[in-house]
Amino acid sequence: MVRKDFILRMIEQLVGVIHELLGLRAAEDFQAALELLERTYPQLTGLDGDLLRNTEPATLLQLLSFAGELDLGKVVAAAELLKEEGDIRASLDDDAQAYACYDRSLFLFVTLVERHGPQLIDSRLQRVDAVADAIARYALPAATGYRLFDYYRLTHRYADAENWLFRVLEAEPHDNDLRQAGVAFFADLLQRTDHELYLGGLSRTEAADSLAELTQNS
Repeated sequence: MVRKDFILRMIEQLVGVIHELLGLRAAEDFQAALELLERTYPQLTGLDGDLLRNTEPATLLQLLSFAGELDLGKVVAAAELLKEEGDIRASLDDDAQAYACYDRSLFLFVTLVERHGPQLIDSRLQRVDAVADAIARYALPAATGYRLFDYYRLTHRYADAENWLFRVLEAEPHDNDLRQAGVAFFADLLQRTDHELYLGGLSRTEAADSLAELTQNS
């Protein structure tokens, strides 16, 4: 009960900070917004902004864990705040820092979906989509493209997942792990109903054609 109450208070504080950040962005007081973020990061995540932006993903998850389990409150707070900082950095044309923020935010959100299912971020789906849309404007390494494939696959946007899968394979044609992930993805889709495929934006014929293309070129 104590832990649950703590998380609820953290989320309430997070909502208040995001509201304040939106106000500062609207007023174009970006410096004040960045200063608020630097004060808030340690309060809600236990880490400063530099660590959140620059720590390797696997290590970052360890730092955001409690007793060997992900601290969901801290992970959500970190992902949300990094999204806000990314938006501010983008407004300042600070592309390198904006990308770093979006990349870590997307990584944390996708990790939540992988471990706890898409229902965990249902109320935040539009915000995660905004991160995905923002990071897609940059020249992406294969790992980030793979992460976008995973995100859309896990949230049942199959056409978007297919798009990112082939975008990464075009850049990394010899990535056999990704190719096999694609084969498994399309094979799974062909086990689903036509209605499920329709909701995901993909037809059975398109899924079958993509599977054939991957297996022919393997």
